[in-house]
Amino acid sequence: ALGGPALFLAGLMACAARLGHPQDLPRVIVVVALLVAVPLAGGADGLVVSALLTALLAGLVLAEQRHRA
Repeated sequence: ALGGPALFLAGLMACAARLGHPQDLPRVIVVVALLVAVPLAGGADGLVVSALLTALLAGLVLAEQRHRA
């Protein structure tokens, strides 16, 4: 449940890097946090994992909106 969004964001970052765009630190932090949480979330309840994913992605959206404003 956490690996898919992590791979999506990592692929988005790789594509942007290939095009020469600078990478945002909040996105890197969220990708690392998601990848670290994958083994930890293996035994957790699905609702807890979904809440963690929602919180991380919502935080990323807020950080990117503040950065671009």
